Amino acid sequence: MHPYRALITLQHLAFCSVPTLQGAYDVPATAADSIIRLLEGSGCVSCTASRKLAVTLKGGYDASYGAPGSDSSIQVPQLIRQGTVHVRGIKLR
Repeated sequence: MHPYRALITLQHLAFCSVPTLQGAYDVPATAADSIIRLLEGSGCVSCTASRKLAVTLKGGYDASYGAPGSDSSIQVPQLIRQGTVHVRGIKLR
């Protein structure tokens, strides 16, 4: 089993590690302009964005969440019902 990890960077919270992309999006502290950082190669399942906020998904981070070195992958479909999701360094599969 390849565990999926996300690191949420918020203005008022240093970071929070959660086991799923949906969990990262659903954390009550996730607010507009949050950045969700994904480990390189992580293959997470679908997520539904259903809140009125803009978040950025950034992929390809190593275990220390330093500068991204490669890509992360997420499975489709990803559903955006409300808000905006910006994506960088992520491949859809």
